[in-house]
Amino acid sequence: MFFKKKTTPLPAELPLTYAWGKTDNKSQELWITVRDWQYKVFPSRRSHAFGSWMFQFEGTCSTEPLKGLVVTGEVEVLDPNETPGMLRDHWKEIPEDVEGYAFFIASGDQSILPSIGVTLYCQASALDWVYRAFAMASQSRSGGIGIELRVDCPNNEGGPFWRDQWQQEWLRVSTWELFSSAQLKLSQ
Repeated sequence: MFFKKKTTPLPAELPLTYAWGKTDNKSQELWITVRDWQYKVFPSRRSHAFGSWMFQFEGTCSTEPLKGLVVTGEVEVLDPNETPGMLRDHWKEIPEDVEGYAFFIASGDQSILPSIGVTLYCQASALDWVYRAFAMASQSRSGGIGIELRVDCPNNEGGPFWRDQWQQEWLRVSTWELFSSAQLKLSQ
């Protein structure tokens, strides 16, 4: 005897909207909880004068309204006198101070969730401290890494930019901070 499972059609899911709470703010704050990370070294003499280094990470937004949204990113060293050329293609005017950039990644495929891509810049001397923060957190069972970003957009001309227009623009990271935590258990 064959049993046939009765199926009922699922209701079409409404697309998620990622509008910020205060849509007329000049900038927004974003917290990222990092899940996975890796450290890459490119020691080739052809990659800059002394090689290059990069952290890549994946995490999730931990602040509303983007809570749960996947974030993929990297921390890299950038010459302070050299703004990446691709930013000229996205912004009318390049701000004097750029600590990184972020952009929304949407997919036409409903099985692939949207995400945010982030690139953060630091000085070569700071990359060692970034590495230490990640290393200390990874050695603790209950440790974690969090990244706080302040983002804005040079193309934001006011109005309800943060309702949905931000999803089509590259955002400037004006500041970012890395938080590493570990819980130590003292034996008595």
